[in-house]
Amino acid sequence: MMPASPALVLAWSAVEPHRVGEVAFLPEGAKDVVFGRGRDDLMFVRQRPGSIALRPPLQGDGLSRQQLRVRASQSSGHELELERIGRCPMLVNGDAVDRARVAPGDAVLLPSNVLFYVVTRPRVLGKLASFSFVDMPRFGEIDRFGIVGESPAAWDLREAAARADKDRESRSRWPISSPTPRASTPPISVNPVIADDLQDRREDVPLVVRHVLRDLAKTNPNFVSRFRTEAGEVRIDGTLVANLLRDAIARTIPHVERLLWAAITESVDDIIAHHPESRAIPSGPRSETLPAVDPSCDRVREALEASHGSVAKAARLLGLRTRYELYRLLKKYKLEAIPRHDD
Repeated sequence: MMPASPALVLAWSAVEPHRVGEVAFLPEGAKDVVFGRGRDDLMFVRQRPGSIALRPPLQGDGLSRQQLRVRASQSSGHELELERIGRCPMLVNGDAVDRARVAPGDAVLLPSNVLFYVVTRPRVLGKLASFSFVDMPRFGEIDRFGIVGESPAAWDLREAAARADKDRESRSRWPISSPTPRASTPPISVNPVIADDLQDRREDVPLVVRHVLRDLAKTNPNFVSRFRTEAGEVRIDGTLVANLLRDAIARTIPHVERLLWAAITESVDDIIAHHPESRAIPSGPRSETLPAVDPSCDRVREALEASHGSVAKAARLLGLRTRYELYRLLKKYKLEAIPRHDD
């Protein structure tokens, strides 16, 4: 296994949102490089198992040509030293600083421009044995197993899912009269609960955010339309993404979805920017925060009509604990509610 190097995962970009999930490494042997608009000193790549694709420099009108000085830490092989040398401010975990030593798990925001998440990664991901090239999703997209992510942990999940598929396929071909061969190792499977777990792959949260927002824009076009760009992207503020990366509540995909719904309902401009208070979101497992039996589609529709479109009132009529549970049902039944200011 190749040794891991400190790296910066692109978690948000105001100008190039399609590049979220790319990774920036210091070039091999370099101890000091400059990151800035249009500069290629810092090496941006798209990592896939067994391959690596170089990407062009990042753009952004608010970035200086010389924005950050990036150094490999002399005291730790898993840290980077950052120094702001351009006009755009630098926020590390929400604090404005000019210099910082960052470690895996830290979020570095250049407001209105880009957000980086600090990780350690091998420069080349090893090839997968079971996952087939024909199953390879487009970069950053959901795959046939329901997995979203480009982290090494996400690829481990895909490998496990593909191995389980092959195991099931081989067993289905065994003759009924033949004795069942004894497997040398127990089959490994991936279920939706494991695929939804983001605790060990936090760097995939921004890709999950992008996927969830685009899905919400398709299923609730009227509700999300004011946040959409002409290119079909959903505008979201980098500060919100940084908060979701570091928020202990956003530990599964359903939790991220609920937090985004809350942000959408509270945002007043054309960008999703409000980060709801953690106490407003159920923090327990999903099974503990939802009713034992969901109200039927007809009951949800009747509650919306009776409350004249008020989501908060409809949720109370249905006996739901929070309005965010109703948003989940609206998506489930493909219904729409006209948002009201008193919600």
